[in-house]
Amino acid sequence: MKKVFLLLMLWLQIASSHSMAATHDFVAERAYYEDQSNKLGWSEVQEKSFTAFSGMLSKGYSNSTFWVRLKISAATEPSLVLKIQPTYLDEIQLFDPAQPARFDRLLGDRFPYTNNERNSLTYDFVIPATSEPRYVWLRLKTTSTNLMQISVVNESDALQMDRKLEIISSAIFSALLVFLFCALIHWWVTRERLVGVFIIRQVLGIAFFAGYVGYTRIALSDHVSAYYLDLGLSFFVMASTTSAIWFHGEFFKDYLISRWLSSLFTLAIGIFFIEMVLFLAGKVSIALSINMLIVLTFPWVMLLISLFAVPWHKLKDSVYVLPKSYLVGAHLIYVIMTSLTTLPSLALASGSVFSPHAVLFHAFVTALVLIFMIYYRAKRIEEKQAVDIALAQQNAFNERTKREEQARFLEMLTHEIKTSLAVLKMALGSLDLASKEGRYANRAIDSMNDVIERCAQVQALTDGQVAIEFDEVDLVGLLGSIASGTHSPERISLVSELPVSELPVRVRSDEKLLRVILSNLIDNALKYSKPQSVVCVDIKANSQEIIVAVSNQVGSAGMPDKNKVFTKYYRSERAHEQIGSGLGLYLTAQFANMLGMHLSYVSKPDVVEFDLCLKRSA
Repeated sequence: MKKVFLLLMLWLQIASSHSMAATHDFVAERAYYEDQSNKLGWSEVQEKSFTAFSGMLSKGYSNSTFWVRLKISAATEPSLVLKIQPTYLDEIQLFDPAQPARFDRLLGDRFPYTNNERNSLTYDFVIPATSEPRYVWLRLKTTSTNLMQISVVNESDALQMDRKLEIISSAIFSALLVFLFCALIHWWVTRERLVGVFIIRQVLGIAFFAGYVGYTRIALSDHVSAYYLDLGLSFFVMASTTSAIWFHGEFFKDYLISRWLSSLFTLAIGIFFIEMVLFLAGKVSIALSINMLIVLTFPWVMLLISLFAVPWHKLKDSVYVLPKSYLVGAHLIYVIMTSLTTLPSLALASGSVFSPHAVLFHAFVTALVLIFMIYYRAKRIEEKQAVDIALAQQNAFNERTKREEQARFLEMLTHEIKTSLAVLKMALGSLDLASKEGRYANRAIDSMNDVIERCAQVQALTDGQVAIEFDEVDLVGLLGSIASGTHSPERISLVSELPVSELPVRVRSDEKLLRVILSNLIDNALKYSKPQSVVCVDIKANSQEIIVAVSNQVGSAGMPDKNKVFTKYYRSERAHEQIGSGLGLYLTAQFANMLGMHLSYVSKPDVVEFDLCLKRSA
């Protein structure tokens, strides 16, 4: 930041020194008189006592009329050019005894650009050169600050000054547009509020810059009256100041400053509305002077906040903030640039040859500082996001590795447990399986197999390893096969409401997954229904769908919770009397969704029913 600051100061020194280099000023003496009555004419003013000054006239905001008397040295040139800056002055009238018949020579931003006597960004009067020194008078009346730099040069030097000013102005204007374009691209990608506020600030700043330099006056003078162009410039002066404060208020939100300091920004923005009331009431000079005071004081407020009011110990891990040295350096530059602009404007310091250009460089340097602040902040955010993405990828890799290890462990465990259960079942084959104990042991082994199988299916579903192969499936035949394979096929009532002409019922689905779905529904009904009760499997149909309804009478487990029935691991309190995992209906719902089916739970008095809707095969 220190290097940036030194480079900026060097560039400003070079730019300001070259703006008047290699020119000869024919003004030998400068003096002014303040007419507080605003009624004196040229003949009356000539009898008044003038006060000498050097450099620029700097009298701040005033309701008075200021008369400037210039003593012009003798010259051998055909003519001389009287150049006046800045170009936001309202009304400047020239009184030249060498041209006594021309008393209507008026320039200013309240007059058409065509009044200018040369094609220039500055206000120019062309006056005759004389062989003897002589006096000319200028009458200045403006609602803006009474800041006026006057030089009298020959045509060659005037042309040189014009070209240098045009180059500097166009270069800065282009840079401001580039900053705006970069900010627009950044906002389009991130939609970040701070960047959006900067864009508003930059648009208003560019509008003010165009008015200050004279671009607006040149481009629009044929379409908009000078009076409204003048008012527009005054508005953009105040609006650009307010938008800059708004930006800094948003910027400091990331720095955790206290609430009462944040309210200072809100207060400064509120002053803008007071300025607008004064502006609309015709008190433009008062409104502009208040705005200039804000421009002078608020950079100091922001510098003091950067130095003393930011809790840096709380911001160590924040990517949204600049280092303290950068923040302080940026606002120090801001203070210097605004001081160069405002102190002469408020008559708190004498102006210099650089003062008319201070606004130009202020617009460029402050925009450059702000775009740097945004760029640095965006770069830190991007770096943090890159670290977060890398960390997330590493975590995802670790999680995937862990899940693969768990899957291999579960596969191994499933294999070993199933092998042990198979051996146990073979050992039980020598027992009387018709006995109560034999049936109980056999059912327990099958239930454990079911639990293990469902855990494996859930793991495969989680890992995305469930493959789907659609084919023609005989629905009635599949249901018959599932029913005959249960422990109690005699308890299952398979009923088809379809006419014989529509049999066999064929659907297009994955037979393996459809078997899992229907098996889970029928096993669930057998397990949780009343002992020895009938489980009904009804096949219904409409024009487009086949509906398989599996229903059973409510057993000791009671009615399931309709909001949780398809949730992983859900089991009602009384369902724990049976061996189970709480995964059967969850898997059923997931597989049905994968196959484009709709599974619903239908609550009826003392009956639990699940309806599976399948599309007919074409």
